[in-house]
Amino acid sequence: MTDETLKTMVADVASSYFEHSHVSPDDIAAVISTIASSLAAVTTGGGVTPQKEEGQSSPKPVVGIRASVRPDSVACLLCGQRHKTLRRHLRTAHDLEPRQYRELFGLKPGYPITAPAYSEARSALAKELGLGHRAAAAKAKGKGANGRKARPPSSAAPTPTE
Repeated sequence: MTDETLKTMVADVASSYFEHSHVSPDDIAAVISTIASSLAAVTTGGGVTPQKEEGQSSPKPVVGIRASVRPDSVACLLCGQRHKTLRRHLRTAHDLEPRQYRELFGLKPGYPITAPAYSEARSALAKELGLGHRAAAAKAKGKGANGRKARPPSSAAPTPTE
């Protein structure tokens, strides 16, 4: 990619960003620098790694944390892309594990990586198929967890007679 192409892309992204966001005049240079470094990293094949601002313990999320979780999707706080599940996106685009991602933004361990509606649909499908209930179903039929007939309790075992 040539410098002119990169400059054009930075100008397009920056103008779009400034149209929709309030940025103080002092921060304009930092925003343009961040956009340029991110685009350069993406176009050279490297992942986008968040840059921490001086004096901050974690990078600023691109999307608000509350707004990042919707019923049908979860937004990546690093780049703003929406997905049903972030696990693969975090690994491929940002080289992060979910635990590292949560730590980076100071999120609680229960912060969703999967969209709530997607989780519900998968859960309903699993319940419909009876997954995870094999032991309970076998016990109700009088069988052990492995599907064989259950042994009687050891106290009910016959004692040898002489």
